[in-house]
Amino acid sequence: MKSPFSILADFITSRPKLTAAIVIIWFIISMYGMTLVYMKSGNDTYVDKNSKTGINLDQYQELFSSDAIMVIFESDNVLDPETLEYMDLLMADFSNEGGVKEVSGISDMIKNINGGVLPGSQAEIDAIKNSLPEETVNRYLPSNMMTIGVIQLETGISEEKQESLLNSLYTIIAISDTPPALTLSPFQDPRHSASR
Repeated sequence: MKSPFSILADFITSRPKLTAAIVIIWFIISMYGMTLVYMKSGNDTYVDKNSKTGINLDQYQELFSSDAIMVIFESDNVLDPETLEYMDLLMADFSNEGGVKEVSGISDMIKNINGGVLPGSQAEIDAIKNSLPEETVNRYLPSNMMTIGVIQLETGISEEKQESLLNSLYTIIAISDTPPALTLSPFQDPRHSASR
Protein backbone atom coordinates (compact mmCIF):
# COMPACT_ATOMS: atom_id res chain seq x y z
CA MET A 1 0.00 0.00 0.00
CA LYS A 2 1.30 3.44 -0.98
CA SER A 3 1.70 6.06 1.72
CA PRO A 4 -0.43 9.21 1.47
CA PHE A 5 2.74 11.26 0.99
CA SER A 6 3.74 9.20 -2.03
CA ILE A 7 0.29 9.70 -3.54
CA LEU A 8 0.56 13.46 -2.92
CA ALA A 9 4.06 13.59 -4.42
CA ASP A 10 2.86 11.67 -7.50
CA PHE A 11 -0.05 14.10 -7.91
CA ILE A 12 2.20 17.16 -7.64
CA THR A 13 4.79 15.85 -10.11
CA SER A 14 2.21 14.63 -12.62
CA ARG A 15 0.07 17.83 -12.52
CA PRO A 16 2.34 20.81 -11.71
CA LYS A 17 0.05 23.42 -13.32
CA LEU A 18 -3.03 22.23 -11.42
CA THR A 19 -1.00 22.11 -8.19
CA ALA A 20 0.26 25.68 -8.77
CA ALA A 21 -3.31 26.86 -9.46
CA ILE A 22 -4.55 25.21 -6.23
CA VAL A 23 -1.74 26.83 -4.23
CA ILE A 24 -2.47 30.27 -5.73
CA ILE A 25 -6.21 29.94 -5.06
CA TRP A 26 -5.49 28.78 -1.51
CA PHE A 27 -3.15 31.76 -1.03
CA ILE A 28 -5.78 34.23 -2.29
CA ILE A 29 -8.44 32.72 0.00
CA SER A 30 -6.00 32.91 2.94
CA MET A 31 -5.19 36.55 2.22
CA TYR A 32 -8.92 37.37 2.08
CA GLY A 33 -9.43 35.49 5.36
CA MET A 34 -6.68 37.55 6.99
CA THR A 35 -8.56 40.75 6.16
CA LEU A 36 -11.47 39.46 8.26
CA VAL A 37 -9.29 39.05 11.36
CA TYR A 38 -9.15 42.05 13.66
CA MET A 39 -7.80 42.79 17.09
CA LYS A 40 -10.17 43.79 19.84
CA SER A 41 -9.11 45.26 23.14
CA GLY A 42 -10.63 47.05 26.07
CA ASN A 43 -13.63 46.28 28.22
CA ASP A 44 -15.61 44.80 25.32
CA THR A 45 -13.39 41.73 25.38
CA TYR A 46 -14.52 40.66 28.85
CA VAL A 47 -17.57 42.72 29.83
CA ASP A 48 -20.90 42.24 28.07
CA LYS A 49 -22.13 45.76 27.29
CA ASN A 50 -25.76 44.61 27.62
CA SER A 51 -25.30 43.10 31.08
CA LYS A 52 -26.07 45.07 34.24
CA THR A 53 -22.35 45.23 35.03
CA GLY A 54 -21.56 46.54 31.53
CA ILE A 55 -24.27 49.21 31.70
CA ASN A 56 -23.10 50.33 35.15
CA LEU A 57 -19.50 50.38 33.95
CA ASP A 58 -20.45 52.68 31.06
CA GLN A 59 -22.13 55.05 33.51
CA TYR A 60 -19.01 55.18 35.66
CA GLN A 61 -16.80 55.78 32.63
CA GLU A 62 -18.96 58.70 31.59
CA LEU A 63 -18.93 60.07 35.13
CA PHE A 64 -15.14 60.09 35.47
CA SER A 65 -13.37 61.73 32.55
CA SER A 66 -9.78 61.72 33.84
CA ASP A 67 -7.30 58.86 33.51
CA ALA A 68 -8.61 56.25 35.88
CA ILE A 69 -8.31 52.69 37.03
CA MET A 70 -11.50 51.16 38.31
CA VAL A 71 -12.06 48.23 40.63
CA ILE A 72 -15.35 46.36 40.47
CA PHE A 73 -16.32 44.94 43.87
CA GLU A 74 -18.90 42.13 43.72
CA SER A 75 -20.37 40.30 46.69
CA ASP A 76 -23.65 39.06 48.13
CA ASN A 77 -23.76 42.35 50.05
CA VAL A 78 -21.12 45.02 49.37
CA LEU A 79 -22.59 47.05 52.25
CA ASP A 80 -21.67 44.40 54.79
CA PRO A 81 -19.60 46.11 57.55
CA GLU A 82 -16.66 43.71 57.06
CA THR A 83 -16.71 44.21 53.28
CA LEU A 84 -16.92 48.01 53.61
CA GLU A 85 -13.98 48.00 56.03
CA TYR A 86 -11.96 45.88 53.60
CA MET A 87 -12.82 48.19 50.67
CA ASP A 88 -11.85 51.22 52.73
CA LEU A 89 -8.46 49.74 53.73
CA LEU A 90 -7.78 48.57 50.18
CA MET A 91 -8.60 51.96 48.66
CA ALA A 92 -6.34 53.61 51.28
CA ASP A 93 -3.51 51.26 50.19
CA PHE A 94 -4.19 52.20 46.56
CA SER A 95 -4.00 55.91 47.41
CA ASN A 96 -0.42 55.45 48.70
CA GLU A 97 0.82 54.27 45.30
CA GLY A 98 2.89 56.68 43.20
CA GLY A 99 0.92 58.23 40.36
CA VAL A 100 -2.44 58.05 42.16
CA LYS A 101 -4.16 61.42 42.44
CA GLU A 102 -7.30 60.38 44.32
CA VAL A 103 -9.38 57.34 45.21
CA SER A 104 -13.12 57.25 45.77
CA GLY A 105 -15.78 54.68 46.45
CA ILE A 106 -18.88 53.86 48.44
CA SER A 107 -16.92 53.48 51.68
CA ASP A 108 -15.65 57.08 51.36
CA MET A 109 -19.16 58.40 50.85
CA ILE A 110 -20.50 56.49 53.87
CA LYS A 111 -17.57 57.66 56.03
CA ASN A 112 -18.13 61.30 55.00
CA ILE A 113 -21.78 61.10 56.04
CA ASN A 114 -20.90 59.29 59.29
CA GLY A 115 -18.37 61.82 60.59
CA GLY A 116 -15.29 60.24 59.03
CA VAL A 117 -15.71 56.71 60.41
CA LEU A 118 -17.33 53.59 59.01
CA PRO A 119 -20.48 52.44 60.81
CA GLY A 120 -20.07 49.25 62.85
CA SER A 121 -23.45 47.69 62.13
CA GLN A 122 -25.59 46.81 59.15
CA ALA A 123 -28.47 48.86 60.59
CA GLU A 124 -26.33 52.03 60.68
CA ILE A 125 -25.15 51.42 57.12
CA ASP A 126 -28.72 50.87 55.90
CA ALA A 127 -29.85 54.07 57.65
CA ILE A 128 -27.10 56.06 55.90
CA LYS A 129 -27.97 54.48 52.55
CA ASN A 130 -31.65 55.33 53.02
CA SER A 131 -30.76 58.96 53.85
CA LEU A 132 -28.93 59.45 50.55
CA PRO A 133 -30.66 60.81 47.44
CA GLU A 134 -31.82 57.97 45.18
CA GLU A 135 -29.81 59.31 42.23
CA THR A 136 -26.58 59.18 44.26
CA VAL A 137 -27.30 55.65 45.45
CA ASN A 138 -28.05 54.49 41.90
CA ARG A 139 -24.80 56.02 40.63
CA TYR A 140 -22.45 54.64 43.27
CA LEU A 141 -24.35 51.54 44.32
CA PRO A 142 -26.45 50.15 41.46
CA SER A 143 -27.22 47.13 43.62
CA ASN A 144 -26.14 45.78 47.00
CA MET A 145 -24.16 43.19 45.06
CA MET A 146 -21.81 45.52 43.13
CA THR A 147 -19.99 48.80 43.45
CA ILE A 148 -17.01 50.39 41.73
CA GLY A 149 -14.00 52.05 43.32
CA VAL A 150 -12.31 54.70 41.19
CA ILE A 151 -8.57 55.39 41.27
CA GLN A 152 -7.91 58.69 39.50
CA LEU A 153 -4.39 59.03 38.15
CA GLU A 154 -2.15 62.06 38.03
CA THR A 155 -2.32 64.02 34.79
CA GLY A 156 0.29 63.12 32.17
CA ILE A 157 1.34 59.82 33.73
CA SER A 158 3.17 57.67 31.17
CA GLU A 159 1.72 54.49 29.72
CA GLU A 160 4.53 52.44 31.29
CA LYS A 161 3.80 53.97 34.71
CA GLN A 162 0.09 53.21 34.30
CA GLU A 163 0.91 49.59 33.46
CA SER A 164 3.24 49.36 36.46
CA LEU A 165 0.59 50.89 38.71
CA LEU A 166 -2.06 48.44 37.50
CA ASN A 167 0.32 45.56 38.26
CA SER A 168 0.93 46.99 41.74
CA LEU A 169 -2.81 47.11 42.36
CA TYR A 170 -3.12 43.45 41.37
CA THR A 171 -0.33 42.63 43.84
CA ILE A 172 -1.98 44.60 46.65
CA ILE A 173 -5.24 42.73 46.02
CA ALA A 174 -3.45 39.37 45.90
CA ILE A 175 -1.74 39.85 49.28
CA SER A 176 -4.75 41.44 51.00
CA ASP A 177 -7.10 39.48 53.25
CA THR A 178 -10.11 39.52 50.92
CA PRO A 179 -13.45 38.53 52.49
CA PRO A 180 -14.51 35.10 51.15
CA ALA A 181 -17.62 36.22 49.25
CA LEU A 182 -15.98 39.26 47.63
CA THR A 183 -14.48 39.32 44.13
CA LEU A 184 -12.47 42.21 42.71
CA SER A 185 -11.71 43.13 39.11
CA PRO A 186 -9.33 46.05 38.55
CA PHE A 187 -9.01 47.41 35.02
CA GLN A 188 -8.07 50.57 33.23
CA ASP A 189 -10.57 52.43 31.12
CA PRO A 190 -9.04 52.22 27.62
CA ARG A 191 -10.79 55.42 26.52
CA HIS A 192 -8.82 57.33 29.16
CA SER A 193 -5.43 55.64 28.89
CA ALA A 194 -2.20 57.32 27.91
CA SER A 195 -2.25 55.61 24.52
CA ARG A 196 -5.50 57.20 23.35
